[in-house]
Amino acid sequence: MSSKGDFIAAGGIDGVLRIFRVKYSSNKVNSLMPEKELAVHSAQINAVGFSPKGDVLFSASSDKTCRIFSTQDWKLLHCLSLENSATRFEFRDAL
Repeated sequence: MSSKGDFIAAGGIDGVLRIFRVKYSSNKVNSLMPEKELAVHSAQINAVGFSPKGDVLFSASSDKTCRIFSTQDWKLLHCLSLENSATRFEFRDAL
């Protein structure tokens, strides 16, 4: 969930990153409305997370990439390829 609580992101085994807008009623989650689907990975998505400011969304996949998106327009900002890296990477949420 984004820091403001307005979005939730989920990664699928199909490589699709799904973003939902959170709707509230009486300070409780009332519903999740589909916001965007991004078919961006060629393998399952293992982790997703928002930056502390909520301006960036990350996704990490078994396709050995980590993709970084702007939450303003859901455009891809950068793709980190881990294909030729000898280093083991772990993706952790900063909660």
